[in-house]
Amino acid sequence: MIKKIASVLLILLWMFIIFSFSGDTGETSGGLTEEIIVKVTTTLTDIKEGTKEMQDVIDKWMFPTRKAAHYFVYFVLAFLIMNTLFIMGVKRHTLIITGIICIFYAMSDEYHQTFVSGRTGQISDVLLDSSAALISAFLYHRFILMRFYREKKSN
Repeated sequence: MIKKIASVLLILLWMFIIFSFSGDTGETSGGLTEEIIVKVTTTLTDIKEGTKEMQDVIDKWMFPTRKAAHYFVYFVLAFLIMNTLFIMGVKRHTLIITGIICIFYAMSDEYHQTFVSGRTGQISDVLLDSSAALISAFLYHRFILMRFYREKKSN
């Protein structure tokens, strides 16, 4: 019972995290992305903060970093949902259930962003988020559930 409650709470916490990131203004969100790029770059290279070379790195990596963040959060969301369905004993249609939840959440997330200063809702982000969720759900199904059921069947 504790596992079931904890797994649902993890999903809700993760959804809250996604929602709170979506509530950041465009300036705040872009600043966070820039800060991450600068930290990674200064850690891995000799490029100094505040230089033209650093600005070139930021310009080059801003878009892919932001899209990778989208991908990551929905990949994790789908994993958490699949895990919860597994813990709850749901054996049928887990991919469909997970896909529907993630797609609708991605749509609501993008809609939410239309009300935030400096942000826009984009269909391309819904597609990216949905693809991340579906790939995550498929991988969970393929490598974790199938392995579990095969092991259970062999015992």
